[in-house]
Amino acid sequence: MISISDFFGYTAVIVALITNIYALNRIRLGIIRPHAFSVFIWFIITTVAFVNMLEQNVDAAAYRTGLMAALIFINFCYCIRNGFGYVLKSDIILLVLALTTIPIWIITKNPNVAMFWLLFIEILAIIPTIRKAYALPFEMSASVYAFTALAQGLQFLSLTISPTPHSLAIMLYMGIFPIIFSVLAGLLFYLQKTKP
Repeated sequence: MISISDFFGYTAVIVALITNIYALNRIRLGIIRPHAFSVFIWFIITTVAFVNMLEQNVDAAAYRTGLMAALIFINFCYCIRNGFGYVLKSDIILLVLALTTIPIWIITKNPNVAMFWLLFIEILAIIPTIRKAYALPFEMSASVYAFTALAQGLQFLSLTISPTPHSLAIMLYMGIFPIIFSVLAGLLFYLQKTKP
């Protein structure tokens, strides 16, 4: 019988799959154009988190995080065609910072140090998307970010009620995603209603 923790975890995957299929179709049609640099940074961060979670024996939640990393990568591939139109030097700096996670992990030999660094980078990685949201709110989808926040929230809930103990770094990392995407969704809903 499936546990409550796994139920929330697999529900998170289903929501993420449906959301990504919807988003990919809208990107393909040119209706929305997510900020490609942010998407790529989220892919790097999620991939490193996946490997980190495997190393810390997080089991099913790790595999769900790996699937989400794969979905983000597919999203990035779709973004390549028309999502690079609003890139600044600061975006490149954020990308380089995200890539430094791997050497930090190797040097410290401590996955939790890497996770706290990821948390910092993840918070910074929202900046290019917020900037684009203010400038071009109709090129982004508020509903995609809202459902992504829901999927990430379900994944976090799955971890919090899991009988397996998780490190503080993993819990903070997984808890920040729903907040980030909720902020983006709320900002876009607001801007799309108030901007002409």
